Amino acid sequence: MLHIHGGLLYLLIIFSVLIIYSDEVKNNKRNKINRLKKANKNRLLQLRNSENLYLWKFNAIPKNYLLAKKGTILGIHLRQCFNRINENHFYISLNNETFYAQNDRFHTTLCEISEYKCLYYPHQSYFKVPLNIVNNLKEIEIVSNITGQKRTFPLDTTAANSIPFDGITVCTPLLYYYNNWLQMFMFLEKWREEKNVRIMIYYRSLSRDVFELLKYYEKLNIVYLIPSPIFPRNDPMEKFVATSHGMGPIFFNDCMYKNNTNYLTVMDVDEYFYIFDEKSRETGLLEFIKTKVNQYPMIGFFNFQSYYMSYINKKVDDSFNFTTEGLLTYDHINREGKSIMLTNKIYYPSYHIPLFKRVKNGYRIPKNESILLHARPNFIFKDAKSKVKMQFLGRPEKLKLNSNYQTLKKSLSKTLVFKYNHAVVSNKCLHKNKKKDKNYCYWNIEDCKKQIDLSEDWIYTSEEIKNYQEYVKFK
Repeated sequence: MLHIHGGLLYLLIIFSVLIIYSDEVKNNKRNKINRLKKANKNRLLQLRNSENLYLWKFNAIPKNYLLAKKGTILGIHLRQCFNRINENHFYISLNNETFYAQNDRFHTTLCEISEYKCLYYPHQSYFKVPLNIVNNLKEIEIVSNITGQKRTFPLDTTAANSIPFDGITVCTPLLYYYNNWLQMFMFLEKWREEKNVRIMIYYRSLSRDVFELLKYYEKLNIVYLIPSPIFPRNDPMEKFVATSHGMGPIFFNDCMYKNNTNYLTVMDVDEYFYIFDEKSRETGLLEFIKTKVNQYPMIGFFNFQSYYMSYINKKVDDSFNFTTEGLLTYDHINREGKSIMLTNKIYYPSYHIPLFKRVKNGYRIPKNESILLHARPNFIFKDAKSKVKMQFLGRPEKLKLNSNYQTLKKSLSKTLVFKYNHAVVSNKCLHKNKKKDKNYCYWNIEDCKKQIDLSEDWIYTSEEIKNYQEYVKFK
């Protein structure tokens, strides 16, 4: 009896310690946030505006998507990290009925790593409007449950009313002051080999060369150009919004829900999937993934380990000889790699794996079967110490790349400078902004616009561009 009581007492002590530890962790995080609030001279302005949302788009959810089990309409918006309203913030008013926004967990990582200097992050809400009503709607009225504010938004039902695309839809992070046409050309040509693909390019500012290149692939029905919204210029919260980093999920959600697709991936334009087996490579990535889906029918995403690639031949010219061989180095930064995701088994995509998932929740492709090649600009011409050598492109692939380049050049009727450009964002300008205001969101580079404008002939998104949809401030 004493032994039993002793055991219970021991378990009680352990349980009490765990509760105390858990409370300490929560209190430490809460105290850290409070310290950051107090240290920030803009905290009153930030807190006063914390309930403001910036609504962007509303899409009807395809019935074959996993999220269709929860709702029928998805709203995509920006939310502030100090916003504590998790329920009933706004609703759809329809035929004298009210359909409140339902929220999944809010992802605040960017706010945390910036120490709450970058305050806004993409979020999403879903609504349970009867499906037979949704399919015939063209617009919806959104009403604030706090202020009574009303606003009518277009409802995109294109995806929900279409047949699923049985190919791979590629979602890219926002292109912002992007000018590396050669990198983009190689990225698009690699996907062109797969044939059954759609590439969604979200952009804010592109060099003219890149813009004309993308328009060329748009005519080939490979690329779909989508202008990104501009955060309101006269808004006092503008300087707390990241523009060059971290806002990807708002575009990834739009990419997934504006399309009805079976397979989805999020890819930077310096990344490529590579299959080692020659026969599998010839049949393509889609068939490779379908084989894995048949083998592992309960898995929602298939993940590829990332490796930096460094070219052995560093002479960049239109022979494309530099693309044939290189060295591999394990990518210690991008340990989560990239994934092919199944839309009927995931709710929301993110950079590497589905939102709120871990690599172990999916299936990681063995590295001797297939990997992710990361052709990072500061690494491809680096003298790598790796002894792992591989062939990136065979002779037929290289000749095809060269042939397609010659066709492109004739179509554009212009001389393209054969150069692998680096990012143009000025670190000097960013550091200057940070020094000027220590509470400034470091990844907001709007104040550097005048300086960057001098470096290229830029094409910007604007309200006049077709398919442009603005952020709407909403409380």
